[in-house]
Amino acid sequence: MSFTNLVGGNKTSGSALGFSGSTLANDVFCLLLYRGPDTDGEMGYAYIAVHYARLDAFRKALDGDEPVDFRDYGIIIHSGAGDIPTETAVWMEEKYGFEHRNYLA
Repeated sequence: MSFTNLVGGNKTSGSALGFSGSTLANDVFCLLLYRGPDTDGEMGYAYIAVHYARLDAFRKALDGDEPVDFRDYGIIIHSGAGDIPTETAVWMEEKYGFEHRNYLA
């Protein structure tokens, strides 16, 4: 399964990192960065705009044992395998105001 849409539950070491409030299409979303394995164990990342009303459900789903389809909770802004390319981090900062300074080593 592609990292783009589906990640494993808490048996993996992934986590949702970063938070920034944003408005997309006149609705309130929380922009989150997930870094961790997909259901095949491939490491990657995904920036997900989670609707504020779905935020608690999304966090509970990430803590659960079942695979999580990000599309059930919001909009996948960008995702990929491996480390986050510098160009992607800069784009997310410029376009969405995402602050990486505490999350990228």
